[in-house]
Amino acid sequence: MMQPDGNLNQVERENESIAREFNDAWSARDCNHLLTLLADDIRYMVYEGGPEHVGTAAIERAVRPFMAKYECIEFAIKRLQVIGPVVSHERTEHYYGPDGQLDTRFEVVGLLVIKAGKVVIWRDYSLPGATQLVGPLCTQK
Repeated sequence: MMQPDGNLNQVERENESIAREFNDAWSARDCNHLLTLLADDIRYMVYEGGPEHVGTAAIERAVRPFMAKYECIEFAIKRLQVIGPVVSHERTEHYYGPDGQLDTRFEVVGLLVIKAGKVVIWRDYSLPGATQLVGPLCTQK
């Protein structure tokens, strides 16, 4: 795991901490904690060109059942950059099915905009040229 950047100002350190907590909540499959990090009017785009979910209730309807499909989720941060309210982080997401086998793997750049300690914008983008593995648990409704 990457170490925090010692050159950040106080707000940036807090935003970095929130971004790490966000990723940890995914890895813990803890939708309740994830929701506490989000502003009430958050805007979430799952993937470029994909649907935008607005508000914590909409995000909960999308995220909670998605998390529940998997026995284990691992979000591994490769790089993280904080500039004021904007946190960009490159990560690999691994999703394991009930049988313990890898079902889905995404190489992603996540963009979080954090204001007053809450994520107000959440966007995920696929890494160009990365091989994405989309398994059956990911695609089922």
